Amino acid sequence: MNIGIDIDGVLTNDDEYTMNCMSKFIYENKLEEIKNPYGYEYAKVDWNQENLEQYLKQ
Repeated sequence: MNIGIDIDGVLTNDDEYTMNCMSKFIYENKLEEIKNPYGYEYAKVDWNQENLEQYLKQ
């Protein structure tokens, strides 16, 4: 049995999903908008550690 895992988003485009989740979190928590929409993962936003941990928990 062969199992493949896409860890860098080449086979599946997860940017749209990530942007939707981040946008919802930003709206619900009244945070500043996305700073760099073309950045990788959490480089899209300028969050402190507390906001990032809260986002990851949700």
